[in-house]
Amino acid sequence: MTVFRLSRFALLALLPSSSFSATETTPDDEAALVTKVTVRATSPPPDGDVAFSVDDESDSSIWGSGKFILQRSQVVVPSGETQGYWYCSGGRDAINNRLMLFEPNITYDDIAINTGTWQDPIVDDWNATLNANAFDRVSLASFAVGGGSGCDCEWFQLNLGEWLRSNSKAGSTIATDHFQNWPSPPINWYFPPEDQYLPSDYDAWTIQTVYTGEPLSSVSSGWQPPAILGGVETTTNRYLRIRNTGGPVTLRAMSNSPRAYGIVAYLWKENPDPSDKQDNGPINSMELYVDEVSDVTEATAMEFASAPLGYYYSIFILNDFEDQTQSTSEPPYECTMGSNGLSTQYDITYSLQTCAEAACNAGTIVVFDSPPDTSAGNEVIGRVSVLMTIAALFTALLTA
Repeated sequence: MTVFRLSRFALLALLPSSSFSATETTPDDEAALVTKVTVRATSPPPDGDVAFSVDDESDSSIWGSGKFILQRSQVVVPSGETQGYWYCSGGRDAINNRLMLFEPNITYDDIAINTGTWQDPIVDDWNATLNANAFDRVSLASFAVGGGSGCDCEWFQLNLGEWLRSNSKAGSTIATDHFQNWPSPPINWYFPPEDQYLPSDYDAWTIQTVYTGEPLSSVSSGWQPPAILGGVETTTNRYLRIRNTGGPVTLRAMSNSPRAYGIVAYLWKENPDPSDKQDNGPINSMELYVDEVSDVTEATAMEFASAPLGYYYSIFILNDFEDQTQSTSEPPYECTMGSNGLSTQYDITYSLQTCAEAACNAGTIVVFDSPPDTSAGNEVIGRVSVLMTIAALFTALLTA
């Protein structure tokens, strides 16, 4: 992520700015591509709180002598229906998070980290624990704001849940790592396969002393089961799944929301091989929206070709204009899902009725007229994120 540092006065001048929404495909540090939607808040949350701030205390006074915070937490993959994973992190200065997969038959106790017992972070403790027994990772919410704070939330799509479930069934332990310091973690935080350890003479001034002061960051995460669509269903769930019945799909969506919800469609492989991290990204080449009607016959019909055997369609709802996240601008900088982070404010009714079953008076949109090609997937993990930091603000102004 490109980081821009702004002065206190520049920040104050930027606060009352307009909103934007953009889809980005940028190189990620696990040699993959990550597609995300970044949304900047248009105004402070209720009670005058904001998702970013500048503190009077400088970062050097806190992170001097190479102080850092490192926390590892176990991730338990739910059984049953594949679920969507979400992750939020808030804090000041530099925040880095990652999801790690460890070799089969390695228990969490084997890879747990307790920095309170560390004596020599640079050589012995850091190298002996950070990437030991790990074989893959996925970047999570991360940002850097010198002397300021931020809140970053990400919604991962069902393919991540499928992939993690396959690895969990294969005996792999899964965990997240949360790292905070200034300005950045050592290079092997990014887990290059050819260099998992720092050399003994590495000048890692950023990891010399464990920080023991008041909490300056927070993490929240969880799973969201999708609503299963069939016939006519009404729900506020942002995650939806369409079961593969072997035939084409006609989807219609209706709501009385005063603003139209966006629709992003995906095609995922069910029960992939543990090594298969493929993702073709959104499959709709055009923008799709929920119709503001109440009669199914007056809603636009979105037509999808039959999904290949072993695959299924899923839907994710975009509601950038609702309260997706909630955060605080004081320690411990809480950051988590808002009232509409996992659900929409207004009900959405979905219909899988064909035009023969319910007339398509509003016309049709052919999303796919032939089965999608699933052989050329890119190594990516589908995600949608809301990042509220100074870097996001400045980037928006530079590209406006």
